[in-house]
Amino acid sequence: MTGLDSPHLPTYSLSSISRPPAEPGSYAKSELSGTIVAFDTGIPVPEGWKTCTHPQGWVYFVNPTAKLVTDHDIRNQDLYTSIMRDANRGFSLGGSMEMHFFARHSIGSPGQNMTNLILFIDHSRCIAYYEDELESATNKQAELDPRRAIRRARLYWNYVWSHPAHIPTPERAATEALDVLTWFYTDNLISGNKSTVPFAKAECEDLLRIVHQLSDPTYGHSPARTAFLSWILRESYKYRDAEQHGQHTAKEFLNHQTGKRPQPEPLPNLPAATSFIQSLVIRCLFFGIPNAYFLHVKLTSEYRGRLASVQSNWERYVDRLVREYSHFLLISTVLLSATIGFLSAQDIPELSIFFSITSALASLGSIIIGVFSMWAHQAKTQKGDFFAYLHNAKHRYFGLLGHAIMLSLPAVLLVWAILTFTIALVAFVMQLGIQNTNVLTRVSAWAILGVLVALLIAVISALYTFSVQQNSLYLITCLAAQRMSDSNAQLPKYLYKLIPPSATPPDPIPEELPLSELDEKSGFIHLSTASQVPGTLKHFFADEERMYILRIPFELVKDKIRWESPDKKGATFAALRNWKLTSVCATISRLLVCGPRPEEGLFPHLYDGKLGKEEIELVLNLGRKSGWGTVMETAKSEWLVY
Repeated sequence: MTGLDSPHLPTYSLSSISRPPAEPGSYAKSELSGTIVAFDTGIPVPEGWKTCTHPQGWVYFVNPTAKLVTDHDIRNQDLYTSIMRDANRGFSLGGSMEMHFFARHSIGSPGQNMTNLILFIDHSRCIAYYEDELESATNKQAELDPRRAIRRARLYWNYVWSHPAHIPTPERAATEALDVLTWFYTDNLISGNKSTVPFAKAECEDLLRIVHQLSDPTYGHSPARTAFLSWILRESYKYRDAEQHGQHTAKEFLNHQTGKRPQPEPLPNLPAATSFIQSLVIRCLFFGIPNAYFLHVKLTSEYRGRLASVQSNWERYVDRLVREYSHFLLISTVLLSATIGFLSAQDIPELSIFFSITSALASLGSIIIGVFSMWAHQAKTQKGDFFAYLHNAKHRYFGLLGHAIMLSLPAVLLVWAILTFTIALVAFVMQLGIQNTNVLTRVSAWAILGVLVALLIAVISALYTFSVQQNSLYLITCLAAQRMSDSNAQLPKYLYKLIPPSATPPDPIPEELPLSELDEKSGFIHLSTASQVPGTLKHFFADEERMYILRIPFELVKDKIRWESPDKKGATFAALRNWKLTSVCATISRLLVCGPRPEEGLFPHLYDGKLGKEEIELVLNLGRKSGWGTVMETAKSEWLVY
């Protein structure tokens, strides 16, 4: 059978090929109505060959009778002879097959004994493969390896994308493109910014709309339509190949996804003296404000699935900085005007003059640095700017935290300007009002001083609260990064639900188990990690002779889990309020890795979720003869996995 009989290849006749070329710039059509076969450029080619033009502009050559396709310039006699020599090696091609001569390489010395690399195209099965797979592929042997099947499909759609002008659009192309785009759109809805599919949500919407439009029969089998659909499918098979599509069971897939989580960067190992000075400067001189900017930079630098989200995060980051600096500029300008006006008054004490000038200089510094920072960030909104910006920030001596200190300068100088201006006013009131012999003047001065002191206390309280909260969040982030970088087990693989025999779960497990009285009253489902199960049994179910334990993969419920203490009151901020560093570190350590007993760690609580057959992987019915300790020792070697 030749290409003339193929339902997937256009029909040619030798007479049509050997006739004089058509007008340059005209399309040649096959006998299949509406199918644009080639763009006849009028270029003379060997007999039996046809010149085809890709919609993007390049040309390739087709011999429909011999079912040969090549990107090489067959007008070169040596290339033509080489291709025809390899084409006559006696390959047995099915009716819907072609041979694509896509590259040449030398055997032995460079430039000597050149041979052609051949890709075999099977249009009926939409696959392509190399010569070493010819026998197994043409015999249509069952594909045991999904990687090979994906590779063959990817090679096929890549070929069709590069050579769309001489074949009609494969029948399955539109249907398969709609299917993959629908899933990509769904994954964007489910995963949000963490989605790794090739197209973003907005891109999927546009592509789906265009594919639906191209289903109109008026488009026929145009090369542009064929190239468009094959490009979508080529990208989808690239993605499937990278994601090991079809190679894992559901449980293996969850483990694979868990292993792909990005590892946190280790903290810079600064000397103790440097760390102390850094902490002192941030807390005392900068009021903890750099920690807020540090967290902002840290979140912006996270990669969440695709480069488009990185650019979006960068634009939001710049927009936020510019907006904040604009506010600081406005306040600093007003404060500078007020300070200059205050200095123009008569009989100002020297102490007030000193602090007023200090306030004016701090306001001026905030304005200058704010304007420069706005200009520097607004000028860097291109795609490549973010990576250079982040690289420079990370490679400073103090790393991202040092960069955060620089970002916080406009806000910090503004705060100092306000404080020094307040001190100047207090000094003015004390010296000219309180020391005055007039009783009414003294009462007014004391009243003004009381108001200023009240405002000062309120401001200091707000700054202190802000500083403590930001420092605690920063400390939690740092210790979390350090612990997770030192440990392979960042999060549990499984969670466990303990059920007494009075609430025996039904068999089979339904779509959703009813809530226990405790869970319903609490507003969430109480769960435990593997290290917490023995302690939970000991403290809450010590008298039970039999227990049911449900094992739930953490990946299935992680988005609805909150880590909380048994009474839902975290101890971190209590320790911070007491300002005991050892207590803070111990509390955060317990926060990050839960202990075996309720009072030694935080428990996973499932909010707005359910437990049913989709979430529950394993149901265990355990009994004991003495204590639960012996049972748990056996369980740790069998099913109790963290």
